[in-house]
Amino acid sequence: MLSEAVILAAGMGTRLSIISNQRPKFLVKVLGWPLIFFPILMLISIGIFNINIVVPKGWKSEAEQTLRKIKANFQIIENDEPQRDNGYSFLLSKQIVSSDKFLLTMCDHILPPSLVSTFINNSPLDSNVHVLVAGDKSPRYIDVCEATRILTAKDDNVIKIGKNLPTFDYIDIGLFIIDRKTFKVAEDLASKKYVIRLSDVINELLDRNFIVKVIDITGNPWTEIDTVNDYFSAHTGKRREVIDIFLKEVEKCGIDDKVNGWPGIAVH
Repeated sequence: MLSEAVILAAGMGTRLSIISNQRPKFLVKVLGWPLIFFPILMLISIGIFNINIVVPKGWKSEAEQTLRKIKANFQIIENDEPQRDNGYSFLLSKQIVSSDKFLLTMCDHILPPSLVSTFINNSPLDSNVHVLVAGDKSPRYIDVCEATRILTAKDDNVIKIGKNLPTFDYIDIGLFIIDRKTFKVAEDLASKKYVIRLSDVINELLDRNFIVKVIDITGNPWTEIDTVNDYFSAHTGKRREVIDIFLKEVEKCGIDDKVNGWPGIAVH
């Protein structure tokens, strides 16, 4: 059973700059709520209350203030070099993660609790797999051209992951179960490269014969907020459908008992 999670939230959201007012992406408000609330509400809805968050340098106090009403155990660490990308943020989380296996997600991905439960329930946690990644063969609520792609073998073992793969089988939805043994590989990579993406870490694991496997969640709705168009779609466009599903699910979980003063968000 997973009891701990990491949220990577150190991005400055440069493509949302006309909305963010020079604040980090995790504080951009969607339907009146900071973006970071969405992965946190998802986690506590599925029973994970030990939550580690990586934010940009200088924003830890603001993050703590933003999350003060949520009943969970937060540890927040600052990334002093967010320009090194999310692989470096992942490496920094080693300082605060205590579990051998943990859930990893992103602050800008909106994943309904039922999707995440399906992913966990179908994941072989007691196996020798080092990384489990949720993959979607036909995502409906994102721009595939912007997405990270996954190439697999017939047994759904990952062969390669990256944004520029010419052929692929799945889209990476930004949800992982990770063995802490992978931190050593991330350390090695960070000593050789300045910019390291999470996909770089995974490809390095594959080069070293670590086992990375896809868990198919095709058919489940999910989305992300990366650009201005995504932001407006989350309010009045197609992506709002995912948010409405998300909110209905978290409210069924009794979210008002876990967030002091939770007034809810209007669902279409």
